[in-house]
Amino acid sequence: MKTFCLTLLFAVLAACTISPQGLTYYQFESNTVAESSQAPAIQPQLLVVEKPQLLGILSQQGIAMRYDGTRLKNANYHLWSDDPSTMLMNMAQLQLRDNQWTALTRYQFQPLSNSNRPHYQLSWQLDKFNGTTDGTAEISGQWQLYFHYDASRSHLLAVVPFSHVNPIPDEGYGALVTSLQTTWSSVIDGAKPKLLEIIQKHQQP
Repeated sequence: MKTFCLTLLFAVLAACTISPQGLTYYQFESNTVAESSQAPAIQPQLLVVEKPQLLGILSQQGIAMRYDGTRLKNANYHLWSDDPSTMLMNMAQLQLRDNQWTALTRYQFQPLSNSNRPHYQLSWQLDKFNGTTDGTAEISGQWQLYFHYDASRSHLLAVVPFSHVNPIPDEGYGALVTSLQTTWSSVIDGAKPKLLEIIQKHQQP
C-alpha cells in the first residue's frame, strides 16, 4: 500500500511538471528589439522612452485578435515570449536613435548618476495592438512628450494620436507577428520627425 501511494504521488508530480502541448511563442526579430547592456554615449538631449501602456487584454501574453468589428480575444496557444510592452519599448528605443538626442529606455536611464538632469520623456498608450479576421494588423493610440526640468518638475509638450494598419501577407500567427512589427516600425517612423520638430522648437530661446 505504501509503495502504491508513493508511485501515485510521483505520477501526479510528474504530470504537474509537463509543459502544455501545442503552445507556440513569438517575438519581434531579435536584431530590432535586443536591448544593449550598456547605455549609449550621452548626447546633450536625453529622450527617455517608456514602456507603452497596453489597454485591456492587449497587455496579456496571448496575442490579441479582433473579431466582428469590436470583439477582442486573446489566443490560447499563440503567446508572446516576453512582456509585449518591453518588446515594443526596446524596438522604439533602437529605432529612435538620432544625432539630435540620446534615446534611452527607462531601464537604461535610471542607473545613470545624472538621471536627475533635464530630459524628455516619451510615453505611449495603445488601444489597438492586434490582428483582425479581415487579414490586417492594426496599432493605434497616442503618444505624449514631456519635458522634465528636474526630478520634481515636468511639462507636457504634446499629445499626438496615431493609427496604422497593414495587411497580413500570409496565414498564421507568424505572419501576424511580422506584420505587427512592420506596423510598429511605421508608428515609430511617423513619430520621429514630429518629435524632432517639437524638441527643436522647445529648445529655441
